Amino acid sequence: MFPKKSKGPSVIRLISGDVFSVADLPPVTLKRWTASRKRAVVRAVIYNIITAQEAIDAYALSQEEFNAWLARCADHGADALKETKIKKYRQP
Repeated sequence: MFPKKSKGPSVIRLISGDVFSVADLPPVTLKRWTASRKRAVVRAVIYNIITAQEAIDAYALSQEEFNAWLARCADHGADALKETKIKKYRQP
């Protein structure tokens, strides 16, 4: 079966020189989220590989949860996506 063609690019080169593609996204049958998996989904949305709505639908996320990931990543970087660091990065 062929993957669904998205409107964005399927492969991009990051500033660090690394290549990021649709293949780097976590599987949609995911049960356990890690910071690196969250970062992969956020990156895919930021670089227009997939849309935010596609990510929310594919991974069964709530709009609030995904927006929290985006906000934490934008405000504090990828380290803020770790659940053990929530207290450190939580707004007072």
